[in-house]
Amino acid sequence: MSIPLVLCLNGNHKVQRVAMVKRTSTLKVFLKSSGQKFKLKATRAFLTTGVELKEGDLKDVTLLPPQTIVVLSSGADFVGFQAKDNPANEDTEIVVGGVEGIPSSEGAGVKIISQEKGGSFVHADAVKQLDATARMMGMKLAVGLPDLHPGKQFPIGFAAASENVIYPHLVGNDIGCGMSLYQTNVKAKKKPKLDMWKEQLRGLENGWAGDTTEWLRRRGVEATDFDKKSLGT
Repeated sequence: MSIPLVLCLNGNHKVQRVAMVKRTSTLKVFLKSSGQKFKLKATRAFLTTGVELKEGDLKDVTLLPPQTIVVLSSGADFVGFQAKDNPANEDTEIVVGGVEGIPSSEGAGVKIISQEKGGSFVHADAVKQLDATARMMGMKLAVGLPDLHPGKQFPIGFAAASENVIYPHLVGNDIGCGMSLYQTNVKAKKKPKLDMWKEQLRGLENGWAGDTTEWLRRRGVEATDFDKKSLGT
C-alpha cells in the first residue's frame, strides 16, 4: 500500500513535492528516493513538529497519515517549519491505479491518479492548480492524470467534467499535443518490441464502429448529434 506524503526541504518550505510512498519501504530507501526529487542526498527526515523519523515509522498510520508533510535534511538538525497551505485540500483524493467513484461532498471532486510502481510524484503546485480548477462554476469532477504537472494558470495533464458551462481555455492549443489510451489484444512482455507493436496498431484514428447512443445510455449520458463523429477519433 502506498500513501501520498508532502515533501519539502529543511529551511526551505516553499518548494514542495507530493510523493507516493510505500508503507513497506525502509527509511533508507525513502530518504534516497525522496531526496532525488530535490537533487539532494537526504539522510534525515522530520515531521513539522520536529520529531525525527525512525526505521519503521512509515508503517505507522497514526504518525504518518496521508498528506503528512515531511521535512528532508542532508544531515542538519531540524530548523523549524513555517506553515504553508497544504497543496491538496481535504476534498482531494489520491488514487493509485485508477479512479473509483466520485466524492459525495458538494462541489467538484478532485482525484489524482498516480503510479505506485517507481514512487511517482505530483508537483504540489499542480495539485493546487487542479484544486482551483475544480472550484470553477459548473465543475463536477477534476481528475489529475499520472503526467500531471503545473501550467501557467491551469495544470497540464488532467481531465475535467463540467455541467452547463464550457471552458475553452482549459484545452491546450499546442498543435498535435494530446494523449490517447487504447486497449488492445497485444500481449505485454518484459522487453517489449515497440517496432513490432507499432505495426500491429492500425486504424486507431478511424471512428468507432459501435453504437454510441447505447454506449452513452448505459453510462447515464444523453446522446447528441455530435457523438457519431466525435467518439472514437
